[in-house]
Amino acid sequence: SLRCAAAAARWSPRRSADASCVAEMASEESPLEKAKRLLEEFGLAKADEAIAILGAVQADPDAAKLLVEIHLARKNFDTALKLAEQAASAPSEAARRARGQMLVAQVRLARGDGQAEAIDSLGKAQALFRDAGDKAGEVEAMGLVSQLHLEAGDPDAALRVAREAVAASSEAMTAMHIIAQVQLARGSVAAAVEQATEMLAVCKDRGNKAGQASASLVLANAILSQEQTSTDGLQFGREALALFQEVRDIYGTQSALHTLANGYFACGDLEEGLKCAREALACFRQTGDAVSADMLRETIEQARTTTQEWRKQYPKRPFVLPPSATTP
Repeated sequence: SLRCAAAAARWSPRRSADASCVAEMASEESPLEKAKRLLEEFGLAKADEAIAILGAVQADPDAAKLLVEIHLARKNFDTALKLAEQAASAPSEAARRARGQMLVAQVRLARGDGQAEAIDSLGKAQALFRDAGDKAGEVEAMGLVSQLHLEAGDPDAALRVAREAVAASSEAMTAMHIIAQVQLARGSVAAAVEQATEMLAVCKDRGNKAGQASASLVLANAILSQEQTSTDGLQFGREALALFQEVRDIYGTQSALHTLANGYFACGDLEEGLKCAREALACFRQTGDAVSADMLRETIEQARTTTQEWRKQYPKRPFVLPPSATTP
């Protein structure tokens, strides 16, 4: 990166020319790119500067989204909601207002307003996308509604909305993910594998790495739940982990690590299992997922107490689906 190069640079006859080049590149950045770079390099320490930069381009949907996310990270919920509502009611085309409604849903969930309010905002977004003829946006909103139903403990409603989204578009990736998760939770492993495989193909075609990671993780969990020592299952898990790390998704990362820890323990590879488990526990501490952390600690203790038996009899510890395998 430019930052690493600058930190490592030492004085040389070329340094002034290099600095001029960097300055020229920085001057060509858009306000949105500059704000993103500041946040990537310095985090919330440069939030005020990023907010000031984005203020001039607030009408841009991507800028509005980043502003809302900054305020959410700071837990400035009222400011975030005000900005989201402004984006949702701005005198612009329907698709932009739809994106604003999706931001409103995001803020309401983060603020703890409840699922019903978020689903209402997503319903408005869906209608606006439909009016704009934006099929991709419409099925994206439907997929998020489906996800909220699943999180609320209503898999039937989640499955119904997800299937409607897939029927409307063969590229409804979020909806495909929900369908695969529900099928896996209900024990329909073959159906889950089929749906996740289809999702993986669509995501690869679209270059959606986050979607590829999610599909790969479903495949890992499905395969390992049937064949606990499957090398294919572990490979899908490793691919999911690498992709989640690449897109900086800590929730996906912890889920993949949890799956891999269980998989390695089931294969009798205590060393690799413990390595993944420790990394997963570190992620759980960051995200506050106490339930998964407690479950994984119990798994670690079971694996440790049977270490001697592995060498004598090689008993197979059953692969256990982590909670994230069947919930968003």
